[in-house]
Amino acid sequence: MNKMLHVILTLLLLTSLTMANDHHSYQFETIDINHGLSQNSVMTIAQDKNGFMWFGTEDGLNRYDGVTFKQFRHDPMDSSSINSNSIYSSLLDSKGNLWIGTYVSGLNKYIDDTESFIHYPHDPQDSLSLGEGTIWGLQEDHEGYIWIGTSGGGVVRFNPETGMSTPVETLITNEDTLADRVVYGLFQDHDNQLWISTMNGLNVLDLNTYAMRTYRYNADDPASLFDDNVNYIYETSDGENYRIWIGTTWGGLDCYDPETDGFIHHGYTSTINPDYPETSVSRMVQIGADRIWVGTDSKGILILDLKGKLIERIGKKVYDVTALNDDAIQSFYDDGDIVWVGTSVGGVGKYIRNRKKFYALSYDPLNPEGLHDNRILQIANDSKGNLWIATWSTGLTYYNTRTNTFKKYQHDPDDPGSLSDNGIQDILVDKHDNLWVISSSRSLDLLRNNSHAFTHITPDLDNPEALQSEYLLSMLEDQEGNIWLGSWN
Repeated sequence: MNKMLHVILTLLLLTSLTMANDHHSYQFETIDINHGLSQNSVMTIAQDKNGFMWFGTEDGLNRYDGVTFKQFRHDPMDSSSINSNSIYSSLLDSKGNLWIGTYVSGLNKYIDDTESFIHYPHDPQDSLSLGEGTIWGLQEDHEGYIWIGTSGGGVVRFNPETGMSTPVETLITNEDTLADRVVYGLFQDHDNQLWISTMNGLNVLDLNTYAMRTYRYNADDPASLFDDNVNYIYETSDGENYRIWIGTTWGGLDCYDPETDGFIHHGYTSTINPDYPETSVSRMVQIGADRIWVGTDSKGILILDLKGKLIERIGKKVYDVTALNDDAIQSFYDDGDIVWVGTSVGGVGKYIRNRKKFYALSYDPLNPEGLHDNRILQIANDSKGNLWIATWSTGLTYYNTRTNTFKKYQHDPDDPGSLSDNGIQDILVDKHDNLWVISSSRSLDLLRNNSHAFTHITPDLDNPEALQSEYLLSMLEDQEGNIWLGSWN
């Protein structure tokens, strides 16, 4: 059999044997500046009514058709261009309009026919204009109003039909008020309540009555908010039960408890998730019927069930091109088939749900117990389904598929039972599970089943019953168990 074909077929065997040992094999395609993206900090992601993906970066807005990009940038000579190159929020409303929030005060509405933008600017002389500051939060409510959260102008309710804005302070019907004018995000839940995340607490505005509630951290109340710097709000549903999740800066992930009007802590230092890392929550998205992905600023993606139990983590892996490209998550978008992940410096990660997945074993210099080289010459399996992995120049690795552990076999000049040479030419596991190795040395190595030392078979050209070549190349076992050797001479 062709040697490369043998490697490919054995890798497929490796996949089937090891998938059961892995929680899940999350494989991503990376889309970045090398593919036409304007910049690798992807702060927001949306999909328009035509199916195009939109990626807002800190240096340009990008429309992606699945193959190519079209970039939109601010042009000071063109009043119909977008008002800034620093894009921080996006929203596709119920009428199919695409809205873009940027670093510069004011809102942008994309006009599809002309590929241009209409601006709704901040005007300090006009009380009905948008608030001042970067737009970090955009949320359409059940009546078609767009709520806008800014970096210093608080929250306004924007009427897309008239272009007029109303500050939230003038709408509140009780004595409560906005926790802070620096607003990071907005979310409307299934009960028509608008959750407002600020740098100094959490607000909930009932959009039926316009009564406001405020939540903050209280050192004397274990059911209070974990910390006041609230980054993101999200609601999950299993079809019957709804849960509101609050992500904060200092390791907080809280679940709102409507029965107590308090919070159950699931994040850092929680008893529910003792392994939850100390990291900030940046974004969240429900994936399927039973998982929530929590994007963090330094630990990649944390995967929890809908009750908030931490299951596993998706993170960047050194030398693994199918892994997530950055551990700092900025944005999510789930279109039903693909989960798009925007990162801080790694562009976009594209996770295709129903793609047939392969479990990848790769060299990681930070893991001395793993595979010790990516330059793999050949793979052979024994009767137990375990694998011998031969490398070009660094010896052999034995991979136990049941325990997911590796053992290295390399040449040691002080150990006569070690491998003759680290440069491998061919390997063969016979029907008795003995391992035969042709290396760059002049001997044939044999590691008998259940032995830990190699026997070295050296050539003797004067003995017709001995090995007759010093330059072996390949091996084959026939049906009777004979080992045939191919050589240069």
